[in-house]
Formats: sequence, structure tokens, C-alpha cells
Amino acid sequence: MVACTVRDSSYPLNASHARRQPISVYVDRNFVDYEKREIKFAFDAWTRASNGIVQFDVHWDVPKPYVFYKHEKPKADQGIFIWQLGLYDRSEVSEKLYNEYHSYHGLFIPGPNDSANILIFTDVVAREHFYQVVVHEIGHLIGLDHEKGHEDAIMYPHATGDCISKWDMKALCSIYGCSPRNQCVNIIPEGYKL
Repeated sequence: MVACTVRDSSYPLNASHARRQPISVYVDRNFVDYEKREIKFAFDAWTRASNGIVQFDVHWDVPKPYVFYKHEKPKADQGIFIWQLGLYDRSEVSEKLYNEYHSYHGLFIPGPNDSANILIFTDVVAREHFYQVVVHEIGHLIGLDHEKGHEDAIMYPHATGDCISKWDMKALCSIYGCSPRNQCVNIIPEGYKL
């Protein structure tokens, strides 16, 4: 199950505010190999779901831009950063952040000038749900809001699905001008075991 929240009222995006392509993303060097692999698969899934319109330029193994101790918006010149954080590590996470988010697996925080933070709480999310959490949070990054009416959507607030649904793709294509598919895009690559 994915549990996350978005802390900004400017989402979802609309067609006049779609992110510039390709979307440049910096990934924390603290993710382990299987997590990096699944993050890559998640980017690939959104590219497939958009029929190649949404593209990512991913920079791997980047040091954290600053110590993320409190809930804060990203700095304007930071860009987009995916953080690996442990909610139980008080050197990284404040008591306030822990108390607000200990029931969540991820958090998306948009910032000024096309900057954003995606927080993945790796000590909270179960190994078998890591991929779903990352796909869900990247959905927020590309402008999608929670899809509250359809439990099979990966953007459902407590998603348990294993694909990017037609509901997710309809919202995606309303922003980026792609043609939504009639069937879900499997977010788990064929032959890969979570």
C-alpha cells in the first residue's frame, strides 16, 4: 500500500503548466542498488504511459543538497531531488516531520522555479511496496493529483495497484497532450521480482 501526501495547493498541474521536457531529476546516492533499479523502472513506466512524451534526464548518486531536517520547500535553484530518508533517524528528520508523516511512505513537496523534493521514507515503506511508492510520487512530480474515485489507480491515496491505470493516464494526457491507453501500463517489468 502506498500512503503519501502532497503539501501544496498548486497541484495538480494543467496543460499550460506541464513540466519542460526532459525533466531533469537528481537521485540521492544513499539509495541501495535494488531501489535505484526500481526508481529507473518507475521513470520508464511514466514514459511508456505517456507514449514517450514525458521524458526524464536522471542524474544518479548525487549527494544531498542540504540536510533535510525540517519540512521545508526546496530551494529555488535546487532542481528536482529524490531524497532517501529514514523517519526514525533523528539526525535527518525532525520530531515534527516524524509526527506528521510516520504513517506515510513518501512525500512530494513542490517548490519555486520548477524545483521539487520527493521524500522516500525507506525505513517505513515495505520492500515489496517501494516501487509503487516511487511510481506514485513521480506521478505527483509530473503534475498528477490523487485519483480518489478509483482504487485501481496508482495515484489513489492508498494505492495497492500494480499498474498505471487508465484513470492515471487520462489525467497524465490532459496535462501533456498524449493519447491515453485503454489498458493499464504494468509498472512491474516483465520477469522482475519485487
